[in-house]
Amino acid sequence: VVCIFLPGMGGAKALCHTLIGKVNPSGKLPVTFPLHYEDSSAYLNFPGDGYEVNYGEGIYVGYRYFEKKKCKTLYTFGFGLSYTTFSLGEIKDIKVDNSVEVSFGISIKNEGEREGAQVILVYVSDPYSTLSKPVKDLKAFQKVFLLPGEEKEVLFQLSPSDFASYDSDLHQFTVEEGYYDILVGYSSDEKDIVRKERIYLDVESPYSYGIQSSIKTLYENACLQKALQQLWKENGWDWQIILSNYQYTSNRSLYEVLPNKDPKGSNLFLDQLKKVKKAM
Repeated sequence: VVCIFLPGMGGAKALCHTLIGKVNPSGKLPVTFPLHYEDSSAYLNFPGDGYEVNYGEGIYVGYRYFEKKKCKTLYTFGFGLSYTTFSLGEIKDIKVDNSVEVSFGISIKNEGEREGAQVILVYVSDPYSTLSKPVKDLKAFQKVFLLPGEEKEVLFQLSPSDFASYDSDLHQFTVEEGYYDILVGYSSDEKDIVRKERIYLDVESPYSYGIQSSIKTLYENACLQKALQQLWKENGWDWQIILSNYQYTSNRSLYEVLPNKDPKGSNLFLDQLKKVKKAM
């Protein structure tokens, strides 16, 4: 199947050259083709009541919607065939600095006997987000032309905006502290995501955990609970304080239940939390 969209006056000639192999097709789908119209995110809202259309999808449009709903599709975003094959190397030299600039390199090789082009897609996934987010979000891409057997290294750089999400309650974009997955592949299809690297962004945000976090929040997160246990153990405090508050007054803050109200208690907890995170 060849999808040519709106090729213009020279479309027929270009199509013939593609079909007979004179030209290697290198196009990728910029949209997702659903199996059924009813699967699309706009199905319940479009075309509206004749006077008004409600755009109720929010950020969940295209591949974001189908992945969140776990819908099978006919053709995924980024799908495209070629008369040659490509391979991706490992993600290397990944660097994360304090200003949330992430850079890395990855090599791509043309393994076939025909020249051609491949598009490398870079997605960001936030597996433990506070806000509602897509399964993964496209943040960068590059189209690379390669001769038979040729190999090139491609460099990518992600900025703070690539990790930020909009909080409608706070009326601002915010980068959450925590783990993010850098996903590299050829399309949005899971089987085409061939490389994955997990990074940790040590930033402060309105969602950062600390002395004012609730006992419920800290106790129900395995990493936070472990940091809390270590803090209690090192200071010789009675763990029953946490258990009792979690059972009866779980919305109380950590500061309210600290046996020692020394302001350093906040730093002690954060220090323990950093130790636990580094060990994970």
